[in-house]
Amino acid sequence: AILTSIVHYVMALAFAGWLVDLLLPFAGSSGQPERERPLPGYDIPRWLAAAFVVYVIVFTTMNWQLYHGLLVPHGDSAMYEEHLWNITHGKGFRSYLDQGLFLGEHIQVVHLLLLPLYALWPSHLLLELCESLALGAGAFPIFWITNRATGSRRCACFLAIAFLLYPPLQFLDIAADLKTFRPISFGVPALLFALDQMERKRVKTTLLLFALALSAKEDYAIILG
Repeated sequence: AILTSIVHYVMALAFAGWLVDLLLPFAGSSGQPERERPLPGYDIPRWLAAAFVVYVIVFTTMNWQLYHGLLVPHGDSAMYEEHLWNITHGKGFRSYLDQGLFLGEHIQVVHLLLLPLYALWPSHLLLELCESLALGAGAFPIFWITNRATGSRRCACFLAIAFLLYPPLQFLDIAADLKTFRPISFGVPALLFALDQMERKRVKTTLLLFALALSAKEDYAIILG
């Protein structure tokens, strides 16, 4: 009820922020040449590392408990494991849920990168763990980007931890309908790491990460466009 009542204000704030960002280049400057800030490395504060570990443990545990409690519907979650199982058993990239090649429904192949791990541990639990690890790792590029923009490690750490506490991110991890594994989730950290690499002027790595995001689902084409 609270979210429904404040959604208009949230949208208004978002549009206001975009307008400010668009108008800033036309606002003039003080005449002082802007100094380029040195690009920090890839270090992670202990507080953020601890928050990442807590996030992964909490959401992996909840997802695994849903699995052990037989509360994961077939629908999407098990279908993606079926893709991996079929490939490792020579049946191709298909699903009996769709009665044919899955690519006829979505351009979504990022979960095939889990095949080497799946060959060692063929379990749906592995997919749940990897999804929580990937989503939690999105806090790292947020820390690096914020640290460069503000010059404050404390501010960057707080924003990165806020990302881990962000309810839509958590709903994406566990899913409101309990379809607890969705390859589209891997596009979120891919985009965040891509933005970080773009600011570091690493063009090839940025393009590679953009391609990785596109492989998570065709929806990311709209965001990249």
